[in-house]
Amino acid sequence: MLLAPAASTCERAAVDAIAADWARVTADRLGDERYAGDPFGAVAAVARRPGRITAETGWIEVELALADTDLAVRRAGLDLDPGWLGWLGAVVRYRYV
Repeated sequence: MLLAPAASTCERAAVDAIAADWARVTADRLGDERYAGDPFGAVAAVARRPGRITAETGWIEVELALADTDLAVRRAGLDLDPGWLGWLGAVVRYRYV
């Protein structure tokens, strides 16, 4: 349970702006016309791929089936290992098996 106060209106607006920018960049990188008017649809398409996420302190691993490789995501570089993410306090790694 999170024992912190709810986000303020200003904080929610800031997060919404970051999310909208991230979605737009994701849609642009995919280069798929389907997402031109729906950048959040691009994020949903990338995030809904089947896989398994395991996490422990300081380490997050995303495991995806090699047979389910999405070439558009690969070409866009959206599944490159970002490595250590200081803001997250963890290493993030993608594996295709």
